[in-house]
Amino acid sequence: MSDKDSSTHPRTSHVPHKRNLNHLRVLSWNIHDSNDKITGSKLTDEVFIATTSHCDIICLQETKRSLKIPGFKCFNSNRPDSRSGGVCIGVKHEIRSLITHVNTKKFSPDIQAIRISRNLNDLSKDILLVNVYDSPVNSSYKQKLMANGTFEDTLESLGNFLDSQRGDDHLLLCGDFNARTGNENSICIREDLMQDNL
Repeated sequence: MSDKDSSTHPRTSHVPHKRNLNHLRVLSWNIHDSNDKITGSKLTDEVFIATTSHCDIICLQETKRSLKIPGFKCFNSNRPDSRSGGVCIGVKHEIRSLITHVNTKKFSPDIQAIRISRNLNDLSKDILLVNVYDSPVNSSYKQKLMANGTFEDTLESLGNFLDSQRGDDHLLLCGDFNARTGNENSICIREDLMQDNL
């Protein structure tokens, strides 16, 4: 049924009801280009659509451009004069009124943040969610910045951003830090960690 026919049917309210934070689904994913020359657009990829559709908030890295994802309000940050990097936080429309975008532009184009209201589940504090992409130190992007004297360490910029915040939020840090973990597993899936710490 189209919107034109909505006069004969009551509209359902889009005011989000209180959610149980233990069931808030947050995804962090380095998608390695949202429109790859070989694999095509992520926005039409069945795996991407199926995976993101089950999430409330998605944090994407290496998007390489601004995204508009159906069902989500997208906050994008792209590197100036570069076709690399790019980060995006997508928030499901159903909880958009409980999310505030936090301006990170003066710190780094590779850092972005939102604040999730404590009213989502009667928490004692808001949640500051930060999405980060830190290129490898030997990447052409960082090498170029070093050569022209404009290099700024992403993790140092992240620290400066966090220092600038009010400091009374829960912190949820997502992203791709290109960290080296040695013999340790580079993937951590522990739902109980979030439940225990919020």
